Amino acid sequence: MRGEILDGRYRLTEPIGSGGMGRVWQAEDERIGRKVAVKVLPRIDEDTSATRFAREARVVGGLSSPHIVTLHDFGEAQVSGERVLYLVMEHLPGRDLGAVLESRRPGLPSPAEVVAWAVDICAGLETAHRAGIVHRDIKPANILLTAAGTIKILDFGIARMLSTAAAMTRTDLTAVGFVIGTPLYMSPEQIRAPDGLDSRSDLYSLGCLLHTLLTGGPPFDGAGTAVLAQHLGQVPEPPSARRPELAGFAGLDALVLRLLAKEPADRPKDAAEVSTLLRAALADGRPATVLAAQAPKAPEAPEAPAPAPPAAGVPGDPAAVTALGSAPYVASQAPPPPTAAAPDTPFQPATHVLPPPATAPERLRIAARSPRPGTTSTRTVAATWLAGAGTALVTAVLILLCATVSTQGTVILTVGACLAGMASAHGFTNVFDPQSKTLGSRIGSTILLTIALGAAGMGINAAATGSSEVAPDFFLIAFGACVAALTAGVLIADQVIARFRVPARAALLISMSGWTNGLIAWGMLAYRTPLQGVGGAAVACGVWVVTALALARILAPAGRTTG
Repeated sequence: MRGEILDGRYRLTEPIGSGGMGRVWQAEDERIGRKVAVKVLPRIDEDTSATRFAREARVVGGLSSPHIVTLHDFGEAQVSGERVLYLVMEHLPGRDLGAVLESRRPGLPSPAEVVAWAVDICAGLETAHRAGIVHRDIKPANILLTAAGTIKILDFGIARMLSTAAAMTRTDLTAVGFVIGTPLYMSPEQIRAPDGLDSRSDLYSLGCLLHTLLTGGPPFDGAGTAVLAQHLGQVPEPPSARRPELAGFAGLDALVLRLLAKEPADRPKDAAEVSTLLRAALADGRPATVLAAQAPKAPEAPEAPAPAPPAAGVPGDPAAVTALGSAPYVASQAPPPPTAAAPDTPFQPATHVLPPPATAPERLRIAARSPRPGTTSTRTVAATWLAGAGTALVTAVLILLCATVSTQGTVILTVGACLAGMASAHGFTNVFDPQSKTLGSRIGSTILLTIALGAAGMGINAAATGSSEVAPDFFLIAFGACVAALTAGVLIADQVIARFRVPARAALLISMSGWTNGLIAWGMLAYRTPLQGVGGAAVACGVWVVTALALARILAPAGRTTG
């Protein structure tokens, strides 16, 4: 299939994962010129599965959350003489939590890291559950930690799409017994009655995931019917029984056991409640040092237990596909006895190396340089346009207040200010971006920019006053403005990132747009009003901050502001 072009648009370049029912490919969207991930699935039923699949894909494609991998497109194509279904998703550098966990052994993630990841997972689940979509296969291989430290849920709705498409091959579409998921993370009701699941099934799977991340293994282990039976009838151990240092986090223990309740009614009512309880459990916990006197006695062993056997499908059964290639479990109503299990193979991109996991949004640094993925986000593009609009608005207001210009002249100046605002915000971002420039290069740029701005100030002063007298004060003012951009501009961008969850590049564009507007305001006020010197500088700083806050509020993802 390498080199095949789906729908005249998506060129398959290399496989990056596979599962029992399909394969995931890295592909090039030749229409837009971007990398995407394409999951290719065989058609289950020749006449009707594609229609049902498309209906489910439209619902999933409508989900909008920073913690759910975006579904760009879907369709049907002819590949190697075979008609297939395909899904097109955003391609993200990173590793799934299963791979992250393996890379930490024999150590384990800290409770704070696990809670931070789980809170983001809850945010994605909440978005999907409000839309009436149940994931059905929450597990480490379906949670991606991106290179930027963001949690993304993979394969949202894929299990549902595959199960409904497969159901079309049966004469009774309401028949029970089609079980789809991964045994190590299945809820009891998913085993008993998979056609009647609600959002609390995902919360049970989240409890299994939390247990795995906190202790190194799921609450129950085994393969096939053995682990399914444990989910139905065995009481799980609290995480602290396997990892004594968690004894200081009694609330976290209690929450995991509540999520693993056999009856859905005994679990938290929704993902939002789980998120609240997670934060409270972490806040109430105390760092565990040596708690031997309080922890249950256990035989001496490494802190992390031996890894549990990976999820496996029962040989002979079709396995559904997760978003980036891992194979979930599919079984009939009466699963065959357990046999040698095929390992679950999570997606591990070969071309990307994950930096140490982050528990906070990507932050800027004033005096250091750190790598940044070379991608342009939607919010970065929006920030550029908003920067131009903000500069145009500030310019128009200042012209009306401080100058006598005709309507036509005002329009021309406003349009020019819009274009100049976009260009200057991008230019100053490139100059002062600590993630793409070293501190030395930014200091050098500050000096050069000081010379340019100082000379421009002298020229404007000479034109406004008709005097040829040299006023070197403009160089001091320009130097102060550039130093402010180099330091305060980055600090303001950091606050935008922390409070409004805006990507780093977009946040710096927002800050530099405000700085540009502040320069314009200071220049107009210094020559056309009594607000000179300190007064004009104070107003300019106010314009800077207000611009940054307004643009950040507009660009903030829904429900993600923290201040």
